[in-house]
Amino acid sequence: MRNYDRVHPRKPEGIEERKAHIVGGGIAGLSAAAFLVRDAQMPGENITVYDQLPVFGGSMDAAGTHETGYVSRGERELEPYMECLWDLFGSIPSLYEEGRTVLDETRECNKNWEINSKHRLWEQGFKAHDESTMGVTPEIQEQMIKMMLTPEDQLEDVTIEQWFSPAFFQSQLWYYWSSMLAFQPYHSLIEMR
Repeated sequence: MRNYDRVHPRKPEGIEERKAHIVGGGIAGLSAAAFLVRDAQMPGENITVYDQLPVFGGSMDAAGTHETGYVSRGERELEPYMECLWDLFGSIPSLYEEGRTVLDETRECNKNWEINSKHRLWEQGFKAHDESTMGVTPEIQEQMIKMMLTPEDQLEDVTIEQWFSPAFFQSQLWYYWSSMLAFQPYHSLIEMR
């Protein structure tokens, strides 16, 4: 964000009486709530965020322990060019250390614990899974080529599970695809393509 854009907007008249109802507790909905508080100066108690799940975070949430394992509904790479996100993170105070922000903590974490992942799939005992073929059979290859060559209007209202055979959902390619991008078999085939 350019410095010229870093302004402190005037408080809108009557903002204390206004209410905001945000549908979706993912990063977009939570960001909208944060910008309403920061930029529109709306009291936080006037904002209600609704989500179909009992936990907020959308595909950015993660849960678990080292004993039971971790689950993340999706993976999002946080890149330096995401100026709007970093601007927001820079305005959210740290929960752990006074005088610091979520931006400070995120930057420090990324610097101190760089990602060095050589494998995405692991078997029992953290043995690297053989990823050489990705489990893509000639049948799956044929289904993928057909998907890519089919006009989009013919793929409307078709789910991933309606298009691919059950073997596709046992392949390493599916495990990669679904764990990186938070896809489920009932999602749109057009979105996957």
